[in-house]
Amino acid sequence: MVAETIVEAGAFPGGSPGIARCMFGPYDVPNGQIDFYAVVSNKPKSGGFRAPGSTQATFAQEMVIDEICARTGMEPMEFRLKNAAKAGTRSLPGPVFGKIGFVETMEAALAHEHYRAPLGGPNRGRGVAVGHWPNHGGASSCNLSVNGDGTVSLATGSVDLSGTRLTLAMEVAETLGIDLNDVHCDVADTSSVGYTYLAGGSRTVFATGIAAIQAAQEAICRMKARAALVWQVAAETVTYADGVFTSADPASGAIKRLTFKEVAAKLATTGGPISVSSTVIPQGVGPTVGAHIVDVEWTRRRARFRFCATRRFRMPARPSIRAWWRARCTAA
Repeated sequence: MVAETIVEAGAFPGGSPGIARCMFGPYDVPNGQIDFYAVVSNKPKSGGFRAPGSTQATFAQEMVIDEICARTGMEPMEFRLKNAAKAGTRSLPGPVFGKIGFVETMEAALAHEHYRAPLGGPNRGRGVAVGHWPNHGGASSCNLSVNGDGTVSLATGSVDLSGTRLTLAMEVAETLGIDLNDVHCDVADTSSVGYTYLAGGSRTVFATGIAAIQAAQEAICRMKARAALVWQVAAETVTYADGVFTSADPASGAIKRLTFKEVAAKLATTGGPISVSSTVIPQGVGPTVGAHIVDVEWTRRRARFRFCATRRFRMPARPSIRAWWRARCTAA
C-alpha cells in the first residue's frame, strides 16, 4: 500500500507528522510506503490540537478500505479483522507493536448487537471505521513516600490531564495491593521532582505511570526489608501479595504475617521513613485502538445518529479499583 499525504504547514515547516505515524497503523501491512509533505504557505503556522494528524490519516485510510471492500464484496468489519495488527506486527512507520488489542476490539464490535441490528427504515445507512494513536514515552519522574499511617504520597512532574492523577494513583494502588483511597497523588514543581517531559494525553499515563509503578515496586522491596527486620529473618524469605507480608518460620513452618499498614506503622523504629524516586524514559510504543459503528438517518429536516465505540483497556486487578471503575462506567 502506498500513501501520499500533503498538508499545509503555514509560514514555517512542520505540519502534522502524526498523519504519517498513524496511516495504516492498526493494520498488518507487510509492504508499503508513506510519503509526507508539509507545504509552506503565507499563512499562520498550523499544528495539531489533539492527536495531531490522526483524524486526517484515519479518514483517508478508512475511506480507501471501504472502497476495497465494496469492490471485492468483502464484509467491512471482517476485512478489517482479517488484516488487523497483532503483537509482533511491525507498523509501516517502523515500531513493532506489543499487545495492541486490535483483534479483541474488532471482535467486540462484531459481537455487539448494534452491528447486526437491521437499519429499520429508508434513508438510513451504516458506516464503520477504526482509529489508532501510537502514543509515546519521553522522560518522566516521580517521588513516592510511605507514611506511618499506611498511606502513600505520590508526587509527579506531569500536570493533571482529565484525571491522570487519579489514574496514576490507581496504578500505584494496584502495584502495592492497597486501597485506592490510601494513595494521594500531587503535582510537584520542577524543583521538587526530576525532569518530566511535557504532559500530554499520549504519554502521561504511559510514561509517568511506568515511573510510578517502578517507584511502588522499589517501595515494596524496602518494606520487605523492614518486615524482615521486625521478624529477625533474611529479607529474601519475605514475600508480599495483596497487601500482606509473609514469612515462614524455618523451624516450625508457622507463617508470620504483617499488613502493609502494620509495617508502615513500624517505620520509625526500623530505620525511618521510606521515600523512593524514579526516573524513566520508556522505549517503544503503547498504542491505543478503537472501532466505531455509526448509523445515520437523513431527512430534509434533520439527521439522527446512533453511535457505538469499542476500545480495549486493562481492568485493574485490585477489587476496590475494579469496583470504582464499574460504578463510574455504569453511571456513564
